[in-house]
Amino acid sequence: MALKILAVAILVFAGCPRASAEREHASALVGETARLRCRIDGKSCGEMHSIKWYKADTRVYVYSASKDSPINRPEGEMVNRISIAHEPNATSAELVINDVKAEDEGVYRCEITYLQVGEDCNTVQVTDFHTYIKPKAVELITGERKILVDGEVLGPLLERTKINISCIVREGKPQPKVVWYFNGKERLDGK
Repeated sequence: MALKILAVAILVFAGCPRASAEREHASALVGETARLRCRIDGKSCGEMHSIKWYKADTRVYVYSASKDSPINRPEGEMVNRISIAHEPNATSAELVINDVKAEDEGVYRCEITYLQVGEDCNTVQVTDFHTYIKPKAVELITGERKILVDGEVLGPLLERTKINISCIVREGKPQPKVVWYFNGKERLDGK
C-alpha cells in the first residue's frame, strides 16, 4: 500500500511544471508611488495568459491581456490605489501602488500563467516590500534650549568654547539614527 502511494506521488509531481519562487526587494516612502516588478519570459515560456498579484494570501489584482476576454481588475482594500503597468510583448509587468500607506508593507506574490508553460518557466515571483516614513521633525537644540533652524549658524564662538547640542528626531520608520560628524568624519562618541 505504501509503495502504491509513493508511486502515485512521483507521477503527480513529475507531471507538474516547476514553479520556483524568486525573491525581490522593493521599498517606498509613505505617500509616494511604488512599482513592484514581475518578469515575463515570453521567449522561453510562450504567450502570457494572465498575471495575479497577492499580498500575503489575499489576491489584490488580476490582469489578462487576452484578446477574447481581457481582465484588468484590482481587488480588496487597495482597489482605488493600485493598477498594472504592462505593454504587449513586454518582458515585465508592474503592480503600481499609488499613495503608499505604512500598512502596504508585506510580502507580495506575482503568479504568471502562460498558455504553454515549459519546464524551466518561473511562474511565481515574490517581492518583500518595505515602507519608510520620513521623520516628522528634526530639531537641533543648544544647551541654552535654543532651537536651531535648518541652515542657521551657531556663533560666533570663542575658540575652545564647549557647547552642547542635542538632536531630537520625532517619529519616522525605521527608527531614525542620529550620527554626528566633525570635519567630515563620523564621531562615535558624539563629542
